[in-house]
Amino acid sequence: MMSKLSIGTAQFGLDYGVANTTGKTKIGDVAKILSFAKSNDINSLDTAIQYGDSETILGNYNVSDWNVITKVAPVPEDCGDVYEYFYSEIKNSLSRLKIESFDGILVHDIDQLKNKNSIKSQKT
Repeated sequence: MMSKLSIGTAQFGLDYGVANTTGKTKIGDVAKILSFAKSNDINSLDTAIQYGDSETILGNYNVSDWNVITKVAPVPEDCGDVYEYFYSEIKNSLSRLKIESFDGILVHDIDQLKNKNSIKSQKT
């Protein structure tokens, strides 16, 4: 069961946040955060391909027993095959995280899925 709270991981890979005065989270602190969360029944991670090296860092901490939700980067304007773009991005993200599947995948702009090269038009 997915916990009601989720650990946001943007600061694991980026100098992120309006109130952030210390920069990217130190590697040792990532381990402490994940351990604290687990010991308090928080088992969900919110990550994204655009969070710098956050996925690689998380992949080094065996997050296979976490519920992981990710966000795929916006589709580039010159993308010829949206299906292939998403497939490749998701496959690479899973590899960096060293997990087999996601519990959720979010897209930034649903309109990008409505063009002739969209996922909807592909055979699955």
